[in-house]
Amino acid sequence: MTVRTEAREERQTRRDAFVSHLHSLATARESDATHLVARGRAELAVLSRGFSGGRHQAQAYGIVVPYGPPEEEQGVWLLVSGLFALHPLPRSLGGPHAPTLARSLGALARAKGSSVERRFTELVSVEGAALEHQVRQAVRLLRGSHTPLNYGRLLDDLVVLLSTDQTDHRVKERQRVRLRWISDYHHHPVARSRRADDEPGGDPGTPLDQAPDSTTQDDE
Repeated sequence: MTVRTEAREERQTRRDAFVSHLHSLATARESDATHLVARGRAELAVLSRGFSGGRHQAQAYGIVVPYGPPEEEQGVWLLVSGLFALHPLPRSLGGPHAPTLARSLGALARAKGSSVERRFTELVSVEGAALEHQVRQAVRLLRGSHTPLNYGRLLDDLVVLLSTDQTDHRVKERQRVRLRWISDYHHHPVARSRRADDEPGGDPGTPLDQAPDSTTQDDE
């Protein structure tokens, strides 16, 4: 294993631990233990206020920094913690098997119409502070419809998209992420057609309700 690979795996381990902590806050809110409910709500409130900057941002950093974000990623981790506070989800709804941001927006667009599509088009067309704003608006849309969201993948993607590195490799990496978001957005599972051998008396084959799970995150 190379030094570069070890460093990449270490960064990923830290990100995963951080996102797991966020999920634990959402779970704590629903606990039967009063002290856990209070802790979860208090930390989420601190993270939510982090968007306002100043001392509130410093307090939010106090929750984020113990998980060891690389210096160049600290702002993105803080952003994702604030997004999570807007739409807190337990691991079952926001973990690695939850749909990506783009896939959730695509499903919402099919249910709600063109206003969501316009929001998504803007999302994949902007950079920097404008992207941060559009991501916040997108997460608010998902919160309003109680839609699940893969926060680990969102953190990974925003680290790439919000990087200011202009080397060819990083520029191409950002483009790959945008193209994957577009692909995820337009992903539309198609129900399997009933075959003749699925009829009564025939070979039961594969049940229709075992179609591939559309919420599994794509490989990079």
